[in-house]
Amino acid sequence: MSLETRQWVVNHPHAHFFNKAPNHADILNENKTQTNLIEMIVNLLNKNHIIYFTAINSDHHDDSSKGLHSHHNGYAFDCWPMRTDKPEDYFDVDSEGFLKFLHDASTHMYYYQIGLTPDCHTKAAIAVSGNNCFEDDGASHIHIGVV
Repeated sequence: MSLETRQWVVNHPHAHFFNKAPNHADILNENKTQTNLIEMIVNLLNKNHIIYFTAINSDHHDDSSKGLHSHHNGYAFDCWPMRTDKPEDYFDVDSEGFLKFLHDASTHMYYYQIGLTPDCHTKAAIAVSGNNCFEDDGASHIHIGVV
């Protein structure tokens, strides 16, 4: 994955970050984010999704005990899809845009898993999240993992 593509992600107008400095550093560092993870993000941004990243690697607890496909190993990010670029203008669970985001992630060639926190672990969300969907814990977010 080229540095230019990674820079494109961090500078994309539809990529918003809870922890901007560490998230940008993680995306720009190939030792912190795997190529397939960047490919997933690029694909979602190219499908006009607006993404609020809540944790990528450095700002996530060490989850390496869960296996290779963890934040710590650069294979996952936490996020929430947004309706617009306005702060806190997030999609509601089960809205068409929220479900489209899950569908687009779960049908990507590098999809590994989607984790949904209890507030978004609904029948509709589970149905479009692919075979490896699980109930995650913590504050509201969607966990996306890649192969």
